[in-house]
Formats: sequence, C-alpha cells, structure tokens
Amino acid sequence: MLEFFSFYCPHCYQFEEVLHVSDNVKKKLPEGVKMTKYHVEFLGPLGKDLTQAWAVAMALGVEDRITVPMFEAVQKHKPCRPLPIFVKSSLMPA
Repeated sequence: MLEFFSFYCPHCYQFEEVLHVSDNVKKKLPEGVKMTKYHVEFLGPLGKDLTQAWAVAMALGVEDRITVPMFEAVQKHKPCRPLPIFVKSSLMPA
C-alpha cells in the first residue's frame, strides 16, 4: 500500500501526529502487505530537499525515527534544514 504525503501539509501533520492514521492503517493491513510512504516534492520551497531527505531515511530504514522531527521542524520551526534534524535524531554523526 502506498501513502503520499508532504511535511508541508498541515493535514498530513494532523493525520500523523494527532490521529495516527498511518499507525492505525498498518495495524489493519492483511498479513504480507507492507505500507510504504513517499514524500511529494511539489509543496513548499524545500519540497525537493525534503523528498531527498525522506529517500535517505527510507534507504537507512529510519522513517519512523525521522517522521516526527521532520514534521515538527517544518510545521513549527520554519525554516527547516534536513541535515541538522538527522544529526539531532542521532541518525548521523555530528
């Protein structure tokens, strides 16, 4: 199953942080079905950079560890720079 989202989307943020839609959907998926989330790059001035950061998170298998810090950075602490978020989340050495 595919989910498309943007860190710039306030509704996506609410679905993730308040309603926990992704977690609830994952729990209901049939056995053997995997949910994959893709960031869209057409929203916001850093859309492409955030999409590339999400691709790195996917390659490292750390999507769950980076989702909240990335959403909070974009939604609450503008402007957002992905590299410091990865470092702060202990995903990369300083």
